[in-house]
Formats: sequence, C-alpha cells, structure tokens
Amino acid sequence: MTRALLEGDVQDYLRFHISEGEPNFKNPLENVSSKDLIDWCINSGDEKAWKLIAGIIAPFDSTQDDKACKLSEQALAILNAAPNSVEVLDIYVDAVSPMSCSGNSANIMARRILALKELESSELEGLAEHLRNVLTRLKRDEAEERAREANRDREREQRFE
Repeated sequence: MTRALLEGDVQDYLRFHISEGEPNFKNPLENVSSKDLIDWCINSGDEKAWKLIAGIIAPFDSTQDDKACKLSEQALAILNAAPNSVEVLDIYVDAVSPMSCSGNSANIMARRILALKELESSELEGLAEHLRNVLTRLKRDEAEERAREANRDREREQRFE
C-alpha cells in the first residue's frame, strides 16, 4: 500500500481519480478497518499519509433514509488520530461539494455541513476554532449553489413555456 499511495504518478492518480466514475463505484478502502488505516499512516513514516488517506476514504455516510448525513467511522478515526487534525478536516471540507449528483447539490452540501458542525465541540487542538471559520465559508458556498440551481431551474422552465 505504501508504494501505491505515496510514490509518484500513482499517488497523483489516486488522489484525483479514485472517487470518480461509475455510479456503482466502490471505494477500495471501504472495507479496510480504521485501525489498519491508522496503523498504516503511523508506520508509513510520511506525514502526507494522513492527508492522502483522508482524501481517499469516503468522509460522509448517509443515514438509512438518505435525509441526513454523518461523518464516516473511518473519517472520525483518522481525524482523531492524525497529528494535524486541521489538515485532515480541510480534506473533508473539500468533499462537502459533491463531484457529481443526480439530485440537488445544495441539499447534499447542507447535509454534509451539518455533519461537520457536529465537530464544533471537539477538543482536538485548534479544530473547533478552524471549523467555525470554515463553516461560515461553506454556508456561503451552499447559498451560492442554491442560487445557481434556482437560476438553472428558472431557465429550464422558461424554455418549456
């Protein structure tokens, strides 16, 4: 795993392309235990490992009814074990905006923002303060996405009239 994830072109490919693709795409780390991921990060001897794994795992899990979202067990474990939790949080923040979706992106963003908001009471060094700043930006991004979606819907309706 170390060679595949931390060296050269393969690292770049994984970081930017592992989550893309088919609707039935299954994350290759989905069935790897959080303990094994943490052990690998520690044993890799490379601080980049924490951010790399944070960027590959699925940070958000939907609830069974798909109406809510929470941080995945892997995401929480990596965040709590990482030597720099703020850097890991920033990776999760980048995943708030869906890469593709068949529904309403703003609604997905809102659910993911609420999942991150659960970390406000975290005692990890610097995390809660950083999160407050990030949440302000994310809420603004969500509002902008809602406005774009509303404009797109209006334009679509006008074309059909």
